[in-house]
Amino acid sequence: MPQRSILLDSNSYFRLAVSVHPLLETSFGIEPCCLFVLCELDEEYNRSSRLHSKFHWVSEVKYVIDRRNLLKYDSRCKSLIDNAYSFMLAQARNMDISISKVDARVLATAYILKIDLVSDDGGMVELAGVYSIKIMSSLELMKLMVDNKRIDMKMVKQIVAYWAYEKDLPSAKAKFIIDYKNIFREAPPDENYSADE
Repeated sequence: MPQRSILLDSNSYFRLAVSVHPLLETSFGIEPCCLFVLCELDEEYNRSSRLHSKFHWVSEVKYVIDRRNLLKYDSRCKSLIDNAYSFMLAQARNMDISISKVDARVLATAYILKIDLVSDDGGMVELAGVYSIKIMSSLELMKLMVDNKRIDMKMVKQIVAYWAYEKDLPSAKAKFIIDYKNIFREAPPDENYSADE
């Protein structure tokens, strides 16, 4: 049976993996949907003391094991991804969009493999639009997971409460509340949110 591959950027992984475990090893839905990250996520994490401090759980064995579910592709695809990566970095500079090299690699991979991408990063969303990469937010991914009985609304509310507590909402408060209401057809569980942005 064909599967629907969905690639998560680093921030979406960090927002979801601590609450939905295992996040990557367990497929869901009839298609089924399979979630992936790139190995560059670990490289980015290992280089950043800020990420180590904020997401200390990432290095725990159970999460490391879950991240072994990496996208597999052949050397031809790797070459195409490398080329797309270079073009996307150049395009981001031309458009004055701030994205990391890891972000560009994620975008290039989604583009070449023609798979969905989960990101809440404004720059990535803008660049994805240039290349017609299908992108969804972390909230939209959770809705897909609810619809396919991978998680329930109780867990969604717990995750959102955790984001608020950690001051790690995927967007500014007003936009987040609107997005949540549009996606889940109800108000967030508690509107005392703050965001980094």
